[in-house]
Amino acid sequence: PPYEAEHTTFCMGASIGVAVGLEQAGHKDTLAIIGDSTFIHAGIPPLIDAVYNKSHLTLVILDNSATGMTGSQPNASSGKNILGEETPKLDLEAFCRATGVGLVEVVDTWQRKEMVRALRRSIAYPGPSVVIARGACQQLPEMKKRNVIPFKVEEELCTQCNACFKVWCPAITRTLGNFPVIAANECTSCTVCAQVCPTDAIKLAEAVA
Repeated sequence: PPYEAEHTTFCMGASIGVAVGLEQAGHKDTLAIIGDSTFIHAGIPPLIDAVYNKSHLTLVILDNSATGMTGSQPNASSGKNILGEETPKLDLEAFCRATGVGLVEVVDTWQRKEMVRALRRSIAYPGPSVVIARGACQQLPEMKKRNVIPFKVEEELCTQCNACFKVWCPAITRTLGNFPVIAANECTSCTVCAQVCPTDAIKLAEAVA
């Protein structure tokens, strides 16, 4: 890696079918990523096809309880409809197991080490596997109402290693001195940047002088 890996983006709902096709063409350890709403919309048939054809696919379903790309509307796995009324909730893990997937794991989206361990187990599994990364979308109205304490970079401890930039968080930018800085009004306090910092330079703002 990275020259031994291929990153392909095609269209909404195509990730599973493309990954299975690449596997059939000789690629190994294919991994597909799809959102919960898109999985329900267009990912179910190709997952069944992957199981039927004994694929070694690893599928990651980003379960954020919303249809993020079109306005954060609820979907069949949200447990409520567009009017906010409670509805039967689709159990994604039970559904995936019902298709014949042998390994299904649910992990906290915001726990990086837990996510990495689950992905490694899934990639090593001799058959189709699913990792459901569960964590509410930070743009949901109920998430925005939280009393969030933002994170802040302590420059004295920062070595400018750029690990936090690899998180691709929109709240993290650079100062003129090339240090990372976190916009307090955009930080959702998800903790991922602090988890990847090797020098413990990213802390809750109230803990940084």
